[in-house]
Amino acid sequence: MMLTKINDPSNVTKESSLFELYMLSWKFPASIFNLVVTVLFSSLLIMYVFLQWGHVEILASLARSFVDLGLNFAISMLGFLVAGFTIYLTITKVEVFVRMAEFEYEKTGESYLKYNLSCFMVVFAHFILYLFVCIIFKIFAAPHGLLPFFMGAVSGFKGCFDFGLIFYRIPVAVFFVVFGGWTIYLVLLLKSFIFNIYHVIATSIRWELERPDRDA
Repeated sequence: MMLTKINDPSNVTKESSLFELYMLSWKFPASIFNLVVTVLFSSLLIMYVFLQWGHVEILASLARSFVDLGLNFAISMLGFLVAGFTIYLTITKVEVFVRMAEFEYEKTGESYLKYNLSCFMVVFAHFILYLFVCIIFKIFAAPHGLLPFFMGAVSGFKGCFDFGLIFYRIPVAVFFVVFGGWTIYLVLLLKSFIFNIYHVIATSIRWELERPDRDA
């Protein structure tokens, strides 16, 4: 494979926020395995929603249990992610980073450095947003909280529309499926994160082994 050089050093610091780093990851291929497993699991949740459509309070209770699980999961994993990224920065030599920054990744307009970093940054972005959603849910969607109060008040209106369907059943069902699928996707991202740490360690060792000035 022919490698194309990227000559603009300013490309290294082009992104100025975590959101921009997350959007950068869309330029690179995603794990098909992660996506397929997430879609399959979400499909099972959708089937369960239809089976429990007449008992939306059960879905709401399960959604709250999902959030409790997710909150503890996200808090505990963020420390692991920071430690893993620290390992990545510690064991990788600056020369390796510079070489990765010099070559374009498969006609994406971005370097191999950005590709490798985005594999880590996308995990951080997902977990931080996931934790934010969990906290917002715990604050506003707790039993007798602001969101259930609003949904109950609106769904009590009589008229041409089924407000209970629009403002309670559908939002609960959508959140149940999306949050459940997202949780599984985060677990799969952890798998990819661990492999990326291994790959970085292996790359650094290979770099040392293949250095032209290395003593035999």
